[in-house]
Amino acid sequence: MNSKLKDKICLITGATSGIGFHTAVGLAQRGVKIVFTSFTTEEGNKTKAEIIKLSGNPAVEAIQCDLGSFASIKNCCNVFLSKYSKLHILINNAAVLVRKRTLTVDGIEKTFAINYLAVFLMTMLLKNTLIQSAPSRIINVTSRSFKIGRINFSDIEMKNGYRGINAYTQSKLALNLFTKTTAEQLEGTGVTVNCVHPGRVNTNIINSLNPLVQYFVRLTMMRPERGAEPLLYLAASETLNGISGAYFDRKIRKNTGKITNEKEISERLWKLSGQYSRL
Repeated sequence: MNSKLKDKICLITGATSGIGFHTAVGLAQRGVKIVFTSFTTEEGNKTKAEIIKLSGNPAVEAIQCDLGSFASIKNCCNVFLSKYSKLHILINNAAVLVRKRTLTVDGIEKTFAINYLAVFLMTMLLKNTLIQSAPSRIINVTSRSFKIGRINFSDIEMKNGYRGINAYTQSKLALNLFTKTTAEQLEGTGVTVNCVHPGRVNTNIINSLNPLVQYFVRLTMMRPERGAEPLLYLAASETLNGISGAYFDRKIRKNTGKITNEKEISERLWKLSGQYSRL
């Protein structure tokens, strides 16, 4: 057990399966208090019991949250803040890949809403607590596919010509841009913000693909336990103290190039995000 992590508080989204689940278990084993979001209370209770059983740490709590609903995200953060005065690690892990264009309860294209806007809103609502808890860390789970993404401001919800993979890569590029902008805004506060590509991991997100494609894709993918390793590294490694605004491919820091250094695009995206989430 890492004594420096003992009794630290981590909030993680998407921990009911896959990478998020194994990250929660790994941090709980290190003595971290785990709070995670779940779509239903039943799912949350089941996952909570599994994390406690595997980690031996009873300090685990689920908060019901629909990440496709701004009202639900706000309620989730309010519940968290009513119970905890500190937050040391925020892991924005949840993501979807949707083949057919679908809207959330707020009437927003689902991929953009869950993969990006939910991260923006939750991080902003918890920002002050993260600052008060410093040193603290924000970890955004992205994908290497952001490199082929494009922020389509003229049709960001892809009402015309929707393609699931394009919506996904756009959302992950937005997440990388958000990481850099947030890191700049939080400079000097003791809060670091980084994003990580965990590798090609066999998780439920692949379920949206064609069954035949699923079969062949899964053959080349790593197990979720291995996919959690980079997240645990970013959450726990002391070698990363003070490092912020970086992109990691697994555990290796890499340059994202020109695509995430366009100030005009970053500022335009930030303004749009605030308008969507009404902040």
